[in-house]
Amino acid sequence: MSRVGNQRASQVELTIPQWGGWRAEVVLEGDEPPTGQVTLTVGGMALTGTVQRGSVEFPGKPAVVIRGGIGWLSDVSAPISFQSDAGVRLSTVLSAISRAARQTIEQPTDSTIGGYFEAIASRPSSRVTYKDLLDRMVRDGSVSNWRVDPDGVTRFGARTGAPVTDRYTFVRRNPSTGSRVFAIDDPKQILPGNLIDGVAIVRAVIRESHDEITAEVFEDSSPPSIADQIRALVASAFDDAVRTYVVAACHGDGRLDLVPPPNCTYYPEMRNVEQWSLGGCVYKASAGDEAAVVFLDSNRTRPIVIGFKLTSDTVQDVARKGDTVKILLPPMVFNGTVGGAPASGILASMVGSTLGTIDTGSSKIGAAT
Repeated sequence: MSRVGNQRASQVELTIPQWGGWRAEVVLEGDEPPTGQVTLTVGGMALTGTVQRGSVEFPGKPAVVIRGGIGWLSDVSAPISFQSDAGVRLSTVLSAISRAARQTIEQPTDSTIGGYFEAIASRPSSRVTYKDLLDRMVRDGSVSNWRVDPDGVTRFGARTGAPVTDRYTFVRRNPSTGSRVFAIDDPKQILPGNLIDGVAIVRAVIRESHDEITAEVFEDSSPPSIADQIRALVASAFDDAVRTYVVAACHGDGRLDLVPPPNCTYYPEMRNVEQWSLGGCVYKASAGDEAAVVFLDSNRTRPIVIGFKLTSDTVQDVARKGDTVKILLPPMVFNGTVGGAPASGILASMVGSTLGTIDTGSSKIGAAT
């Protein structure tokens, strides 16, 4: 008989996918559904999870939904960003995300994932979860796929498969789903990646009712979700989006520290973002200037500034042909005689500035600086 903590369960349906977190629907023999973190025990398998919701459908029969890795489903509450010229470390990003989601992880092999990493926070018009961040890192190739194991720890990459040696008896096949149903004594070996009759398990649904346990084993990958299909259709539109940022500081080499504008506080801050332009100049931006940011090759680790909002401040250092500008008079070199004796030197009294008109400008951009 299965249990949730110390409460007996009369019915259990436990789904363990190849990737992501597991989910269990449980009907208990008790008066009140449990809350918070619990241990679900099915045969010899113990799973650490959290009660997502509970209700009392019938007197003495509370029902609960328990999930493994439920913190990954919570909203990203604040933007996250990291920047490093030497490369942002994968371990740094995963530590920050798991800490914010309050989930325990086992770090994969560390590596660099680009010079910049960002995570936009949730807002009313668009929900973003920590699961979305992990899934995005999988699509970007930063990590192998992720899973929540029965012990509640999130790990990356596939389990090491092994043949199922506990007793199992074939019951029926469901040709519409490609699944097979087995009567089993204990589900502890019925995990994705393990082999049953020489075939790898992709997803397992374990059901217990009236002291009978069955395992429905799926051997084919599930089709992509509707959300994934929509994401694939419109990915380019989102990847090419232009963002507005405000300059916080400009470094000597022209790279910029940027902060989000007041109406986009869900954007993360950016540091040391390069300027790219059509011409051969770098604009020395001032704090408060508005800049347009895009991502090179649809890669979120490569932000660049492609332009600035034109104001009297952003163009005051650029002069065009025909403009009157202040120029610095060079010192005059003197060679001659003084009092009949040869002499040479610099007439410092001539050093100063005056106004002049530009009569020759660049043939390419028509400007002089």
